[in-house]
Amino acid sequence: MSNRAKTAAFYVSPGGCDSNDGRSPRQAFATIHRAATAVRELTGGMRSDIVVELAGGTYVLDSTVRLDARDGGNGHSVIYRAAAGARPVLSGGRTIGGWKKVAHPAISNLWAAAVPDLPSTRQLYVNGRAAAMARGANLNPRSQDGAEADFVFQNQIETAISNGNETPVYEGYTTAAFSQMSQWRNPWDIEFVYDVVWTRVILPVEKVTTDGSRAFVKMKTPAFRDAQIKDGMHIDGPDFIQNAYELLGTPGQWYHDRSKGVLYYTPLEGEDMASAVVIVPVLETLLEVRGKLEEPVRNIRFEGLTFSYTTFLRPRTLGHAEIQANFLKNPAVDVDHTSYLKTPGGVVLDAAHNVCFHRCTFSHMGAGAMDIQNGSQGNVVRGCLFTQTAAGAIQIGDVQVSDAHPDDPRTIVSGNIIDNCRLVAIGTEFKGSIGIFVGYAAGTVITHNEISDVGYTGISVGWGWGYYDPWTEPDKPKFYRDGCYRRFDKPTTCRDTLVEHNHVHHVLSSLNDGGGIYTLGLQIGAVIRENHVHDNGAGRGGPGGLYLDEGSAGMEIVGNVIYNVRRPYRLHLTMPRQQWLLNEHDNYFGIAPTDERFPRLIATSAGLEEEYRDLLG
Repeated sequence: MSNRAKTAAFYVSPGGCDSNDGRSPRQAFATIHRAATAVRELTGGMRSDIVVELAGGTYVLDSTVRLDARDGGNGHSVIYRAAAGARPVLSGGRTIGGWKKVAHPAISNLWAAAVPDLPSTRQLYVNGRAAAMARGANLNPRSQDGAEADFVFQNQIETAISNGNETPVYEGYTTAAFSQMSQWRNPWDIEFVYDVVWTRVILPVEKVTTDGSRAFVKMKTPAFRDAQIKDGMHIDGPDFIQNAYELLGTPGQWYHDRSKGVLYYTPLEGEDMASAVVIVPVLETLLEVRGKLEEPVRNIRFEGLTFSYTTFLRPRTLGHAEIQANFLKNPAVDVDHTSYLKTPGGVVLDAAHNVCFHRCTFSHMGAGAMDIQNGSQGNVVRGCLFTQTAAGAIQIGDVQVSDAHPDDPRTIVSGNIIDNCRLVAIGTEFKGSIGIFVGYAAGTVITHNEISDVGYTGISVGWGWGYYDPWTEPDKPKFYRDGCYRRFDKPTTCRDTLVEHNHVHHVLSSLNDGGGIYTLGLQIGAVIRENHVHDNGAGRGGPGGLYLDEGSAGMEIVGNVIYNVRRPYRLHLTMPRQQWLLNEHDNYFGIAPTDERFPRLIATSAGLEEEYRDLLG
């Protein structure tokens, strides 16, 4: 008998039964929920590690797996791991069958499946590939193939202050080009999509009415209002319209008619709907490891597990008025730089200590993949694959004033490590996404990761544009909080970050004004060292290299290799008196591999180490 079998306390298999005792493969549980209950009964008196071994196959979750302090290791570890050679998948999706070809006057190859009990979803996957919502042509005249549409703001309802200026706020649009939109099925499910420099905004329609040759499209509030007044860039007309039956026809696109309980899909060439595996995600969160500040979850390991298929419904119900990095304007607050909403991850660590994910896969996520938040400390994500995430991959720390300057030091997110992970195809839907995002967190280590094919920035560290930092510029505006302007007298919790030996390339694939590595704000003790960054921007995107945006200071930048980007190094210096806090030296900016000065040892040492290079496969 192998050592693996001897140490395993419980077994789980898709062919098991939750009425079993779980003590052997023949008596395996069927669900990880049941295994967690069995583990909890033993953790109080642990004398050694407890191992839960999962056989290969798909475990379809009907609810989120929730672990708290009672489920963690008490002086030892609780280990959830794949059986030798197995690939267990924890899935929040449902398989959809019964597809039939249906008649349509303009679409020769339209298929439908009856789904009367399917909850709302915003994603659909065919044979593992993300299908796109039915969408119209590009409407933005800035797009090369776009046709200018006459969406005109209509019905001003107020004047708001935004970015220091008076901004008119409208109720919706009028349009002649889409005058028949009021006759479309389910107009309240239509979404308008906007790509504005570094953000993607998604806004739901409330209703459509027609007056003569023009339609009035009333947009849902408060999201439409927020998108007109949020920090940074505001919307104009939509770039395209999506999620309407009338927009079907392009191969690879789908539509869920919720009122009739039917899914529609137009297959790509070569797709056989009789044999295709179609999965629709219905859960938003797969795993939640959530303790309390006074009683954290401790010492849990996840090894060799795959977390797949989540959805994200807020854009449809409330909208997605993005400010930056998948953070949204909080509708309850109009004061700039004060409060934000986070785009969530499918796996959440909250008040979690010493939790480890090793050789796990995170894929087909309808929003982000992982959140490490609220007092989570000493967690490790190593040798993991993140791919096909609609939003960002990993978010560490949050971005509120209370995260920058917490009243309770137990809330500080600190000492977390992201090491030797592969991130690819990140931000497939929410294009303003980041591969690895660090907000207000201390002592984060990001090392030997390979990041590519990201909608926006590869690695982003910091927040606040300097507003939450100690002020050295007497002529700059002070931060507004609690009805008055105030200054901070100490640095934020974003400090001592190490970004080292990462390979970041072919990011900024969709949006602009980002970088391979991007920073905001004062970050005492941070080091950005010997990263290999190249080929970012996909034509118009920039700067693309190392971008030190507003308020960036307090860090050492050394030995980085950056080329084939619009601008290898950009310092957006908004606080000149903090410039002395930057130590940039001995970097290799704009030196390509064809140059004899190219530092090959640094470049080849960046990215995945030998043990994990199979993730590139």
